[in-house]
Amino acid sequence: MGLELAGVTAARADCTPAAASGVTAVCTGTTNNQGGGAPGTSAGFSGYGTGTETGLTIVVPAGSGNTLTGADFGVFAAGATLTVGSDAVVSGGQDGVFVTGRATVNNAGNILGTGGAASTGIRGDSLTVTNSGVIASAGGGILATGAATVVNSGRIAASGLGIQTGGTLDLVNTGSIIGWSGIITGGAATIVNAAGATIGGSGGAIMPGAGTSIYNSGTIFAATAIQFTGGGNTLTLAPGSTIYGNVIGGSGNTLRLGGASGTGSFDVSQLGSGATQTFQNFGTLSKIDGSTWTLTGTGSAFTGAVMVSGGLLAVDGDIHTASGVTVQSGGTLGGTGVLPSTVVEAGGVLAPGNSVGAITVAGTLTFGSGSIYRVELNTAGQSDKVVVTGAAALGGTLQLVGAAGTAAAQTTILSAASITGTFSAVTSTYAFLTPVLTYGAADVGLSLTRNAVAFARVARTPNQHAVATAFDASPATSPSANPAAARLVQAVVSLTEDQAREAYDQLSGEVHAATAGALIDESVQVRSSILGRLRQATAADMPGVRALSLGGPQTAQANVDAARSALAFAPPRDAASPPGAAVDRRGPVYWAQSYGSWGRFDGDGNGTALAHRTAGVLTGVDARLGVAGRFGFAAGYAGSRTSTSRGTADIDSGQIAAYGGWHAGALALRGGAVVAVHGIATDRDARFAGWSERIKASYQAGSAQAFGEVGYGLGFGPLAVEPFVGAAWVRWATTGFREAGGDAALWASANAVEVGYTTLGLRAATLIPLGATILVPRATVGWQHALGDVTPDLDLAFQATGAGFSVTRVPIARDALLAEAGVDVILSPAVSIGAAYAGQIGAAVKDHGVKGRFAWRF
Repeated sequence: MGLELAGVTAARADCTPAAASGVTAVCTGTTNNQGGGAPGTSAGFSGYGTGTETGLTIVVPAGSGNTLTGADFGVFAAGATLTVGSDAVVSGGQDGVFVTGRATVNNAGNILGTGGAASTGIRGDSLTVTNSGVIASAGGGILATGAATVVNSGRIAASGLGIQTGGTLDLVNTGSIIGWSGIITGGAATIVNAAGATIGGSGGAIMPGAGTSIYNSGTIFAATAIQFTGGGNTLTLAPGSTIYGNVIGGSGNTLRLGGASGTGSFDVSQLGSGATQTFQNFGTLSKIDGSTWTLTGTGSAFTGAVMVSGGLLAVDGDIHTASGVTVQSGGTLGGTGVLPSTVVEAGGVLAPGNSVGAITVAGTLTFGSGSIYRVELNTAGQSDKVVVTGAAALGGTLQLVGAAGTAAAQTTILSAASITGTFSAVTSTYAFLTPVLTYGAADVGLSLTRNAVAFARVARTPNQHAVATAFDASPATSPSANPAAARLVQAVVSLTEDQAREAYDQLSGEVHAATAGALIDESVQVRSSILGRLRQATAADMPGVRALSLGGPQTAQANVDAARSALAFAPPRDAASPPGAAVDRRGPVYWAQSYGSWGRFDGDGNGTALAHRTAGVLTGVDARLGVAGRFGFAAGYAGSRTSTSRGTADIDSGQIAAYGGWHAGALALRGGAVVAVHGIATDRDARFAGWSERIKASYQAGSAQAFGEVGYGLGFGPLAVEPFVGAAWVRWATTGFREAGGDAALWASANAVEVGYTTLGLRAATLIPLGATILVPRATVGWQHALGDVTPDLDLAFQATGAGFSVTRVPIARDALLAEAGVDVILSPAVSIGAAYAGQIGAAVKDHGVKGRFAWRF
């Protein structure tokens, strides 16, 4: 063991520095019964000296092998700072620590008073204690003759007093404090007992001086849990607070229901002045902070005042015997119980019920200037109400909070023995309805009338404006004449501005326009497969660029010529077929191509984001026309799904195509035409505040496209390059259709959309010999420009009202990068495998596709 004293280390069997100001002693090992303290004392460490020193610091490092033990004191010092590390021990037969003057103790280990009832864990004059370990004794835990500040996250345990001060106490407890009496103070105390913390005693838990503030969200227990003395004391209960035993208040003491958030419940029958009540002799019940508290039971024994200054106090019990209720700025009073005379001050809110309900005032009700009477209205036309047995004086603002779909009914919101004054202002959350008040001698009525605000006025996007304009154009109708139209219009009339905008989006049927745009965009899959087949066929006959013929669709007769050209870079395999030998294929060639893609169109603020995926197969047959031409037919099937936040569409598509190509030297022409039939099934939720319907439709659509490409092949040894330009025209048309499933169902007339594409790009491929195998990497990069109806729209109308509108979707990218990369591995003239990626990337469009092939000629 060693002692470090003012930078000097001495190997000795004790831990006693010469008493001096500013000394730091680090004690390790086991130190027992040093002398050198006050006369007649024995301590594990004594820094007492003359008793006038200041700034002495004692450190017992962490570790169970580090202990300071004294017959009287573990540490005996004046004006000291003591730090006890984790698992270290400081113990004394009288006190674990005895410090005079102003002292600080930081304990993560164990401080023990091991004597009898007179022993103490920590004793001192003015103490600051931070404890995350254990402070314990058979007598007291912490004893300060003056003031003390304690932060406890550990355990303070004593058979006597957990904490006792002769002066004030500042305590934050997140651990446990247990004693015969948990806490006794001679002066005012500020105590925070946090959630999960405990203060308890077998006699009493907390007995503080006058002017004390206690905040509890943990547990306090004892026969007398809290015994206040004098006036000016407050007890704040936060949600989660638990108190076992009585709480004794007095004149001028306040019970607060608080907490920054959360919910709590308090039985007011526990509050009064009798011995049977848990909370006795409190003069005021106050609701503070942002939490919500509900009062239950009957508070017939409580005659004090009730104050509401923060959060919500829901009175579901009976507190009519209280002297009165005052709702101050920042506070809200609600519930369905019984109140005494009530005053709502400026900034205060009276909101009867828990949702829609009624509250009773057994006395008078006064709404001051700047106060708020908040009334809820439900879909049945029922409202909150306050029933006043005495007189009601009105003022401030009536604030109406209506439910979506509210029926236009008249209701009574206040009744009283007599009414004076009026509400100075009336506000509501409705965009298209205005509340109207009628004042009687003993009641106030509320009704709603349609205001002059047009539905289109609150729209923010073109689609919203289109739907809203259809509502504005809807003819007025009665529920009996056209119940579906009346229900639909009433559902929108009773919305807020934000709710109305959401309703317009949900009712727009945008998924139909989105489906058209997605399938136009996906049309590239068929034409790229056909162009790939033509490139495969023509490039195989063009010396120097045969690498471009690899990687196309799978043919029934594998392109042996191209394969052998490739294998010419590998060791000879077939002397009978020299590299580059042409193969004349005038007969038909059968081929097939499978494909899959997935993509996304980002929302543009008008149309919502769209995701789509497709998988399909295309098969065809073609043959030579003359020396340099080729002509064929193809057919295919694809299954697609388009998804937006406002609906989905499943599409089954069948295609037939005719195509042809011609080449002369390095120049190649390729083109084709495709006709497709699409079966579409849509499913969307028309869901907004107060409204929910599932709407479906099934209908047919057709598309046609014509396309062409011009390429010029260049050979650079094993590298083949082809610059190309292309053009395509796509037409999409739908039959008329009608949705089914609810009042929000739409119908559509026949619609058509036409889009053109131009493409400029470069493709390249090469052959890389790898022993007996040939690797054929290839890539394409291009720029695609779209023109025409790049923002597909669709003419729709509400079946219920007959009013029509046009809706658009996210635009097709006007300019996009086309990229393709793939690789084929030729294992022999008969066997090859390959994979490719193709992508289209625009400003708000991302589309990705993959293709795979395996060829085995036998």
